[in-house]
Amino acid sequence: MSLVKLNYATDQVESEQASVRKEKLAFGIDDLEEASGFGRSTIYEQIKAGNLRARKLGRRTFVMADDAKAWLESLPQKAA
Repeated sequence: MSLVKLNYATDQVESEQASVRKEKLAFGIDDLEEASGFGRSTIYEQIKAGNLRARKLGRRTFVMADDAKAWLESLPQKAA
């Protein structure tokens, strides 16, 4: 394998690793609001209704990324 191909492959692996590290594990309510497009009130209503799983640490409420994704995927699809 040539040095150029090896460098390209190494750069590609490092880029993929960096993108994995940047992926959030959890969202604060403000972050989830920005990421999902839903307002704070809607997010808190969904938490209260039991549709969106939230966690607390001290006074901070946060939602794990997997729970946010599952909630969004559980929303009904618009009929075509």
